[in-house]
Amino acid sequence: MEECQIYVVAHKKFHCPEGKLYLPIQVGNGQALPYKCLRDNVGENISEKNGTYCELTALYWIWKNVTHIKYVGICHYRRYFSTSVLSNSPKFFLKEKEILRILSDYDIILPKKINVRENIRTFYYKYGKGREKDLFTLDRIIKNNFSDYYNTYKNVMSQKSGYYCNMMIISKERYDDYCRWLFQILFELERKINLTGYSKEEKRVFGYISEILLNVWVNENQLKIKEYPIANTELNLKKRIRRSLSNKAYAIMNVIQSYKRKK
Repeated sequence: MEECQIYVVAHKKFHCPEGKLYLPIQVGNGQALPYKCLRDNVGENISEKNGTYCELTALYWIWKNVTHIKYVGICHYRRYFSTSVLSNSPKFFLKEKEILRILSDYDIILPKKINVRENIRTFYYKYGKGREKDLFTLDRIIKNNFSDYYNTYKNVMSQKSGYYCNMMIISKERYDDYCRWLFQILFELERKINLTGYSKEEKRVFGYISEILLNVWVNENQLKIKEYPIANTELNLKKRIRRSLSNKAYAIMNVIQSYKRKK
């Protein structure tokens, strides 16, 4: 059994980090990438759902088809876990030795939390790409079918920061447990909502909602989390600084608002 594999989810040509740790997996039914990589449309798969499930078609494929890895990671063709806050240089991307050291003390590696306006629930439909009606359906599914998670779910929805991008590094055993839980919810949600009239962005509902559900799962299961910054290779230094300052500004604003309410 191999120790660790980081799967780089991609739908277009990109420069994959060198070395055996990072392995590209192409999602959807687009033109094949011009180099050797995995495809999410072989074996047991939901590749045809990529338009609404986004990178989750890769998560599903890894869940169902990978058995020889002790620790699995998910990152994107443009987003990687990094030891640097501002640099997007591959020399700062996490290495296997560092990952194994961290996971000897922690349960999961996640991106640094993102601070949002108001709370996670309102951010989804007021400032993101989602529709509020789908959250009402999700509420009922969690409450009726996964009641053990319902209080944690409500708490997460009220929080003003969360883990986004569906990136993680975790043991394959825990990863499988997460996927088993996640896809039960999403498949039920898919049966209950109507996407007629949705824009291309809005149709990515299951990918967006899964970002919220990851927060629910790690909190309910009380996982010990190690956070790392995300390096986005498509952002220049000016944009990276702007995003970092914006995230800090929201954090400060949320603290001030919380203080005013207590008074």
